[in-house]
Amino acid sequence: LNLLATASDDHRVVISSLDQTSGQVVFEGHQAPVTCVAATPHSVLIASGGYDENVRLFDIQAQRQVAVLPAHADPVTSVSFSTCGGQLLASGSYDGLARVWDGRTGRCVKTLIGDTNPAVTGVLFYDNTILVSSLDSQIRQWDIRTGNLIRSFDKHRNEKLIIRPYVHGDALFMGSEDGRVVKY
Repeated sequence: LNLLATASDDHRVVISSLDQTSGQVVFEGHQAPVTCVAATPHSVLIASGGYDENVRLFDIQAQRQVAVLPAHADPVTSVSFSTCGGQLLASGSYDGLARVWDGRTGRCVKTLIGDTNPAVTGVLFYDNTILVSSLDSQIRQWDIRTGNLIRSFDKHRNEKLIIRPYVHGDALFMGSEDGRVVKY
């Protein structure tokens, strides 16, 4: 499917066809601006998060909301589905927590907590780990199964902006507030 999902300040998530074979699908339900959106690998579900502190799941084909996850105590800054069929969903928030959810049931299966909990700017699944970027200029790599911290990356600067990690092949990239893109 050639779809584009967008999040908006108008509290909506809009799905558009890139090849213009169909019109737009608009999902409503958020009570505040939407800051992030992600799709399962086969574009079956869309997850969105925002300033209402919830993560919402939408079924693209049925064109309806299927779950509301009371995810965080502050705005949700990032959502990401696992690459293993989208069975897991991660969310991150200004509350300093990253959570892992069962994408089918909406049940929280893990909350990742460290010694400090700076505001989370990005979450991203990478193999059996999750990468969590935060406003203390760190990317922390967590083992999904155990919830243990594996390692931290800190060559970039991220103190004010929502900057999210990106993985291509075996390389991890992160933008930096000093104008660089750092490869780990």
